Amino acid sequence: MHRYRSTTNALPPGCVAGSGLGVFRVNATDATARLKGVKVTVKGRNGTYGPVTGPLTVEIGLGGPAEQMGGQCGEQALGCTVSGTKVKCVFP
Repeated sequence: MHRYRSTTNALPPGCVAGSGLGVFRVNATDATARLKGVKVTVKGRNGTYGPVTGPLTVEIGLGGPAEQMGGQCGEQALGCTVSGTKVKCVFP
C-alpha cells in the first residue's frame, strides 16, 4: 500500500497554503497480481470538489523514471460511476 498524508493542506511545488484543497489522505493499494486492479481512496475536508468527469486515466510506470522516459508504461481509460460520495472506476 502506498500512502500520502498531509497536515499542512499544502502541496509541492511551492507548498502554497491551501494548495491541497483539503485533501489530507490518499491511499493506493495494488491488487493487480490478483486481477483486482488498483484501489485508490482520497479523503478531504473543508474543500470544494466538483463532479467527477471522465474518462479517468491510470498510468503504470515500469521501473523508475528512466524506464518511464523510455516509454515503458501502460495507459488505460476507466469507466467511472458516482454513488453518493464514492466514485468507482473499472476497466470497461
